[in-house]
Amino acid sequence: PEMGFYFENHRDLVWFDSRENLLDLTAYYLKHDTERKKIAENGQKIAANVFSYERLLKKIIDTALTEG
Repeated sequence: PEMGFYFENHRDLVWFDSRENLLDLTAYYLKHDTERKKIAENGQKIAANVFSYERLLKKIIDTALTEG
């Protein structure tokens, strides 16, 4: 459920809701290299920023100080 908070479907990441949808999306993106690569690049940038060690460590420390 949190995926939509960080990523936009078909822009930063691609998710599916059924086996048929998975197969259709796989076939589509195998034929559209440029689009597939751009989505991968966007997703990697977001993941590196949002889930970086420094950012997560700060969040853990802040949470521990607030709750402790």
